Amino acid sequence: MPGATPGILTDVLNLDEVERVRTFGTVGLNRVWSQFREDDPVLELPMYEVRIDPRKWRKRG
Repeated sequence: MPGATPGILTDVLNLDEVERVRTFGTVGLNRVWSQFREDDPVLELPMYEVRIDPRKWRKRG
């Protein structure tokens, strides 16, 4: 990326959380669909022959 400078990215790995996800999965932890914004481009999924249009996306519930 132009203008980017080198750096180091760090994070803390919670091994208890890793074990929990390996045992129970990520249900309720990941909210992928809530990240859509109405002005985002349409997401084409040709492998599944579908597309997700954020302008038409409606959360259930």
